[in-house]
Amino acid sequence: MSPSKLKSRLTEDYLISYRNSSVDSYQEWKTRIELNDKIIKGEVTITYPDGVSKVEPLLVANPLDMMPRDVARIVSETQPSVFAPASSDEQSDVKNAILRQAIADTHWEMNEQPIAVPQYAMDLVITGAAFCATWWDKASPYPHMTRIDPRFCYPDIHNGVIQDLLVIQSVKGRVL
Repeated sequence: MSPSKLKSRLTEDYLISYRNSSVDSYQEWKTRIELNDKIIKGEVTITYPDGVSKVEPLLVANPLDMMPRDVARIVSETQPSVFAPASSDEQSDVKNAILRQAIADTHWEMNEQPIAVPQYAMDLVITGAAFCATWWDKASPYPHMTRIDPRFCYPDIHNGVIQDLLVIQSVKGRVL
């Protein structure tokens, strides 16, 4: 993208417009996530024959609460692997791909991401997406990885490839 086009994206009007259009286009997904969260918490709306509806706790085991935890346990029994494709069949490109795979594995391990795999699995099962942001700190020899709660995310996807990720979340000023 040209620098002149990027400059136009720095205005407050652009950011507000982008936020509003993202929120509108993902409203159905967010509604499904909210419904899943309520069911997982055991908050089920029961409508009685007289037409009165009440939110009642479940009196039986909640399979929608147990299933994400079971999936997270099963997923954490194996380690994810990284595949970096070689750009050609030449030996130097194959070695470069192997090196990139090793670097990605090292970054994953140094950030203790295997501990976060169950949470990523539950995110994927409950919301349909899992997000991780990578950022750099000069004090560390490795980039940092941070899980982002998909409930606050609005991805911009074109042809199955994520282009942008808008995250809208209320946080306390001291946290920032």
